[in-house]
Amino acid sequence: ANTFNVATQYPTGLTIGTTYYIRVGSSRSIGSPATGAYSFTICITDPTPATVDFGKSYINITDGINGGTIDPGDTLEIRATLVVAGSGKSIDSVAYYDTLLSGRGFRLVPGTIALRTNEGKIYRADSPSKTAFTDAFDSDAGYYSIVGSDTVIRINMGTNASGTKRGQLDNTSKPSFYINTCIIMATYRVVVNAAYGTKIKYGGGSFTTRDRQTGVFQNINFPKDSLIVYSSPGLCPNSVSSTNVISDESGGTFGVPSGGTPYAQNRGTSANTNYIYAPFTGGNGPNDYYYGIANNTSGNFSTNTTLGKSDATGKRVFGVWDITGDHTGATNTAKGNLPCNINAPISATNPCGYMLVVNSAYNTDTAFQYSVSNLCPDTYYEISAWFKNICYKCGCDSMGINSGTAGYIPTGPGDTSGIRPNIAFNVNNIDYYTTGNLPYWGTTPTGSDSTNIWVKRGFTIRTNPTQTSFLLTLRNNAPGGGGNDWAIDDIKLATCLPDMSYSPSLSPIVCDSTTFRIYDTVRSYFSNYEYYKWQRSTDNGATWTDVTAALGPTSPTFNGTTWQYVTTYAIPFTNTNVSDSGDIYRVNVATTSTNLSNNNCLFTDGISLITLNIIDCMVPLKSDLLSANGKIINDHAKISWSISKEGEPVTYDIEKSIDGINFVVIGTIKGYNNNSSEINYYTFTEAEFFSGKPLYRIIMKNNNGGKKYSRTIQLSKEDTGFSLGNVVNPFGSKLEFDIRTIENTKIDVVLMDIFGRTVKSNNYTVYAGVNSLSLTNTDGLPQGMYILQVKNKDRLLNSQVLKK
Repeated sequence: ANTFNVATQYPTGLTIGTTYYIRVGSSRSIGSPATGAYSFTICITDPTPATVDFGKSYINITDGINGGTIDPGDTLEIRATLVVAGSGKSIDSVAYYDTLLSGRGFRLVPGTIALRTNEGKIYRADSPSKTAFTDAFDSDAGYYSIVGSDTVIRINMGTNASGTKRGQLDNTSKPSFYINTCIIMATYRVVVNAAYGTKIKYGGGSFTTRDRQTGVFQNINFPKDSLIVYSSPGLCPNSVSSTNVISDESGGTFGVPSGGTPYAQNRGTSANTNYIYAPFTGGNGPNDYYYGIANNTSGNFSTNTTLGKSDATGKRVFGVWDITGDHTGATNTAKGNLPCNINAPISATNPCGYMLVVNSAYNTDTAFQYSVSNLCPDTYYEISAWFKNICYKCGCDSMGINSGTAGYIPTGPGDTSGIRPNIAFNVNNIDYYTTGNLPYWGTTPTGSDSTNIWVKRGFTIRTNPTQTSFLLTLRNNAPGGGGNDWAIDDIKLATCLPDMSYSPSLSPIVCDSTTFRIYDTVRSYFSNYEYYKWQRSTDNGATWTDVTAALGPTSPTFNGTTWQYVTTYAIPFTNTNVSDSGDIYRVNVATTSTNLSNNNCLFTDGISLITLNIIDCMVPLKSDLLSANGKIINDHAKISWSISKEGEPVTYDIEKSIDGINFVVIGTIKGYNNNSSEINYYTFTEAEFFSGKPLYRIIMKNNNGGKKYSRTIQLSKEDTGFSLGNVVNPFGSKLEFDIRTIENTKIDVVLMDIFGRTVKSNNYTVYAGVNSLSLTNTDGLPQGMYILQVKNKDRLLNSQVLKK
């Protein structure tokens, strides 16, 4: 028998369902004579095609590594990634097409059409200088043309590509990923020329390819994904609520192990990602397109963070990943937590919390997605998360050479060789924010785990007047292939809060059965917290009762930094009995009147509250405390005060406080009982040596139990120069303030309206130290803003105050 081998053929142009005939023949006789029958076998198979992968992403060149929203004038780099894999596989007729529609928000940056490696380095096999293509249609393979008013971009790619010819890419073509896979990006840059609020489709465009094994042509069309030109101050500039609207995944923290030691290193799957689950085990971890949820990123739960990179023991995933713990509750928020020791009890130093670990690849896949509900309309929210690039050296250069191998070509100074993660924050299928390309912050092959850090990224978003829900997506926005390995933890969506500033103090002293007025200055970076109401608690904050109706809208004014307004409430004499001492008052604010009636949508300062200190003032005193002054002489505090004509016998207690809450009597002086002098002066020197920053006050008492308190003054050895402080703002019947000076001197005090007209004035003699002063009889002044001006020789102090 004779055997004849015929080479494998790849016929093209065949139609499915059509019958074809194969003829087998010979040009000469076989045998002598040519007799008998011959047999042969024809094997027809479907050839294995090349593995072709792809993805589309972008980076904000203007924002750099810090990330941000997209603003008018920002420069973006649009990146279409094409991957060819499979031993001996090849594609041809390769080209990329895209169109920038006129007036849709993007303008092409001249001279930026280019092919790049997946790390962003320009790559051109036809150009030793590796520059971008020229924009015109010429001999190179990339160009654009104007069709109507639109900009049409074309990049022919691969071997033998030119301006008129599409090229060929093999799995071994350059740029190469470890010799056996080709990863290449078609890129161009655009300037955003649209106004805030404009939605722009950065998606679209397509690759064309023909598989050389099967002859099948393919158009790879990218979805028309969108981004928005959006203004955000970043994270909440004032404060953020502790309540996370994201209730899934243990409030975005991914939870902690249950049971006892040894704890589970891997938590298990998540329904909030479209990656594939893979646990950390047996020296391995998640590969491309996989994720894990773990409390330790070692391949075999090692806690050795100083283990050398290129580890071959299986302790480090791929030999190079960080061995790290999660972020939740970390004392040092940048460093995060140490990797969990699964055999030791959970503690503050071994919290063992879980985190989501993602090994991203070429597709812009969903890392985390959650349908948010129970939002408050017309309200600002912070959307944020903590991220960590966990790969020290996970890539190779465009020639396929590993970063640890001789001949490696770095992409730039400090190159860590690997794709930097870039995560997009997407709301209702529109990108609002990107993290920027997150660097690996470690510095050395050993010990880099300890210098690598977590970073917080996020922005604020305002719900519309009726919005109570949206779909939140965090997705991979980097090209993948060597690197792009990262952890995410503490995903949070919480309300941006205003700040409260109560006066006259947080613990005002009130005489029983007198009407007492309290104030709150509401300040916020945003101007929409226009509705408010006062509340009272008689059980130490356990329950609250409204003491005013819902008020507003008010009109906040901008003070140069934040928006603010002042609200006031007069506590009636029926609520200032001695039995009411300890009652707490607060203000609730909201963005709408409806939100003010919804406990989930109204906001308050849960720490700074007004607590009444009501005392029995008995028979009113006939004398008035006019001023109080303090200074430090020979390391002892000397307190001085002045009193109006003494119409009855009085005594004076001098009190001191270290914490501003608890006062103790440090001395008592009998009054002169001098009814003939218009002003009486007293001094007291403390026996103890002075230290810290204590507070002092004077209590004047008569024989019937009547009391009057001076203002509190604070002394400190750090007091220098001439300064104005402790201004009671807003003010009512009198304007109280402190003057600090290092010498005895005279000052002029003027209160002016906003037109510069003097409405009150006085002059005082002040003494070295702290002087407690006041402008009295201001009841008749109209409500509004005033300027308090204090002059001492050539020194002038000003403070803006509000009359209520």
